[in-house]
Amino acid sequence: YKQFPFWNPYDSGGTVLLGNPQARFLSPLFILEILFGTIVGLKLEVFVHFLIGLFGMYILARYFGVSFWGSIFASVIFMFNGLFAMQIIVGHTWILPYVYIPYVFLFYRKSIGTHSVNRLKNLLFSSLFIVLMFFEGGIYPLPYLVIFIVFYALLETLSKRNGIYIGNLCAIFLSAFIIGAIKILPTLEALMRMPRSVSY
Repeated sequence: YKQFPFWNPYDSGGTVLLGNPQARFLSPLFILEILFGTIVGLKLEVFVHFLIGLFGMYILARYFGVSFWGSIFASVIFMFNGLFAMQIIVGHTWILPYVYIPYVFLFYRKSIGTHSVNRLKNLLFSSLFIVLMFFEGGIYPLPYLVIFIVFYALLETLSKRNGIYIGNLCAIFLSAFIIGAIKILPTLEALMRMPRSVSY
């Protein structure tokens, strides 16, 4: 009925699609579910996410000078601590975007104290991983990321008395908002029209 990508008639008798914060169809890895079907595709997607998470934590640990085996240990703890398994086994795919947090933080850190070209490149990469988290329905991982990285930037700014930590973070958030506006703006519009009321 020419409703795609704005409306999903197959969920809960019909609901918003593009404006749904948990909609995952904009993720590049969603192609696996299209090619191989829901069950096989989702299992492949989980497997790929585990590989992404393992590699991300490994290179983040190496960036901070951790040894090879220490970095392997850090990546194994990050991905196989039980949190992912407990959520995935009950179908909570919102847990998957957590694997991008090491990349967001790595490129944010690499943007500090580098030349202008490399700085812009690292800021862009960090922004793209934030957008990817949102496109994959990471409505729970994103607030945790924001809390962590904002407090980190504030503490680094206070300890080193250098505003580049806050400045770069603001640039990352602004870039992420602009790049991800195709989903962020419909989501904000849908949430304002249908707020979640909580009674105490």
